[in-house]
Amino acid sequence: MTAAAQTLAAPATGAAAAPLLSVRELTVSVRDRGVTRPLVEGLSFDLRAGETLAIAGESGSGKSITSLALMGLLPNNVTVTSGQALLDGTDLPSLPEASMRDYRGAKVAMIFQEPMTSLNPVHSVGSQLVEAIRAHEPVSRREAHAAAVEALRRVRISEPERRMGQYPHELSGGMRQRVMIAMALVMSPALLIADEPTTALDVTVQREVLDLLRDLQESTGTAIILITHDMGVVAECADRAVVMKAGRMVEAGAVETLFRAPQEAYTRDLLAAVPRLGAGAERAAPLPPEAPVPVARLVEAQVHFDIGANFFGRPTPRVHAVEGVSFDIRPGETFGLVGESGCGKSTIAKALAGLVPHE
Repeated sequence: MTAAAQTLAAPATGAAAAPLLSVRELTVSVRDRGVTRPLVEGLSFDLRAGETLAIAGESGSGKSITSLALMGLLPNNVTVTSGQALLDGTDLPSLPEASMRDYRGAKVAMIFQEPMTSLNPVHSVGSQLVEAIRAHEPVSRREAHAAAVEALRRVRISEPERRMGQYPHELSGGMRQRVMIAMALVMSPALLIADEPTTALDVTVQREVLDLLRDLQESTGTAIILITHDMGVVAECADRAVVMKAGRMVEAGAVETLFRAPQEAYTRDLLAAVPRLGAGAERAAPLPPEAPVPVARLVEAQVHFDIGANFFGRPTPRVHAVEGVSFDIRPGETFGLVGESGCGKSTIAKALAGLVPHE
């Protein structure tokens, strides 16, 4: 372990604030076919109130297993085999499930990567929020409903009263993630774990969600563990970072120091993988305009969808999915279609492939 990692792992001394969460030599192992092997080994770090700590690394590095161990949500064949994770002095992995249920949601909460797999599709957003509140607070349904509406308002969801009656599939990806944030923060937990909270979102919605988390943290003082493989998100949001590979801490320290002078080759590789304009592989120059006929061409393309008729049999307005799009794709060229969800990218691709009719 590097000196930076040792500094991060060391207990607070002197006048420094005591850590909210202190993880010491945490080892999480899986038992498969009679063989036990570690998934996370000897992990140590501290987290203080109001601080954001990023745990970064490639898939399979142990980031999410660490977060599930803190939440007491490990699969049946995976257990914490040694070490501690002390939240305000209470060792979370040693708590029985009945006690952990009191902590989960009230003192430590989690936002998962894909909200559609976390929200119940057969219950309205409001009923799920109310259930989360009443599981931890002895309040009436009316009081819980009011608290749920306020939670949606805090995460800047428009028309929160109306959203309470909607189901997850009726909301956009960004709105579903905001509902998850509202559900996680409704009890004002001391610790929030965000496991790849923006991976499934458009870049503009990512920005909104990250800004929202930052603003809510400033107003509540909640400490955040941010699980991510995106070093750009680490640079944007975290105060300190732990870099993991194959279940072990590789390097740790203040984000500014880590980015300016990474000590380990693996950290340098992660930073080098962050896309930079103009830093891609050398490509052959595109063919000149007088090159042969394009391999694909759209000229003022339009794609419309008929929704059908309303209750009275009257036709409803057509949906204009693509309107007046033109471009050429030349031989040997890589052409990018960029935009938010719903802007027409996939529809254009289907039109080019002849899978949807276009004019």
